[in-house]
Amino acid sequence: MKIFADNIEPVRLANQISLDRQFKGKHLFLEGVKDLKVYPKFLDQSNLRIIVSHGKYNMATAWKELERRNDDRKIAIRDADFIRIRDKFDPDFHDSFFITDYHDSEIMITSTDSFENVLLSHLTIEQYNKVCKDYPNLLFDLKSLIYCLGNLKLANKTHSLGLIFKPKAADGKPLDISKFVNFKSMEYLGDKKLIQTVLDYSNNKVDRDKLKSKDDIDSALKSTLVHTHNMDEIVHGHDLSQALSLFIKKTMNLNNDHLKSGNNVENCWACSFSITNLKETKLYESLEQWSRIKGFNLLK
Repeated sequence: MKIFADNIEPVRLANQISLDRQFKGKHLFLEGVKDLKVYPKFLDQSNLRIIVSHGKYNMATAWKELERRNDDRKIAIRDADFIRIRDKFDPDFHDSFFITDYHDSEIMITSTDSFENVLLSHLTIEQYNKVCKDYPNLLFDLKSLIYCLGNLKLANKTHSLGLIFKPKAADGKPLDISKFVNFKSMEYLGDKKLIQTVLDYSNNKVDRDKLKSKDDIDSALKSTLVHTHNMDEIVHGHDLSQALSLFIKKTMNLNNDHLKSGNNVENCWACSFSITNLKETKLYESLEQWSRIKGFNLLK
């Protein structure tokens, strides 16, 4: 498995592929380092090189450059994000470019029994039974608590609000969703709390003149919430993982090293995701069909 270094420029990334003429297999683009814990275990890497693009924009730019060079030794798997909601998905863009079933790989993973299996694996039987008794619809409950956050992210993209939702560095401090979600009562504290939290988080991370006013942000969020979207297309996996971690810590009052942070939760989900789970997805169906048509051993 070959992984290129972080912060690589897309054109340079494309160059490394184009210049590797002795390699007759395929190069698989993955969006981020975390994807290395999800997909490679299902792939036949004997004739495949895996490349982390470090972001969907790097991936898209490198892909288009390779297209310009007529280099077809590439395939890609990336998060869907808001592609389907914004009607930006072109199934004819390229038959070797694949997107996740739902918003991202984490939401796709938790649509299978991996969500329950992680709880079963990392809680005691007593703890797990209590969670099931008190919160029989836990996955839905957690998604509901962060649904408006997902909509604000969509509004930010469609209305150019200038908001920032994640740290620049991978180890930076994430947006604290407990500032607008009360995990003791499992209650969303309202749009005003959400907007103020994100505004506070965005300060000093972006030029103030790029940030829209609080009233403009509120108006954009309201106009976005008018539309009823599939929750799994709106909710972000990183937010869901943080919500589960905070639920374990604040709602259930449990100290659990495996579930103590969103990153830990995501690692657990990735590790629990099996080939049986993958076969339940449309992504697998697309990859299998592509392998059959191309006569290329992509999947194990």
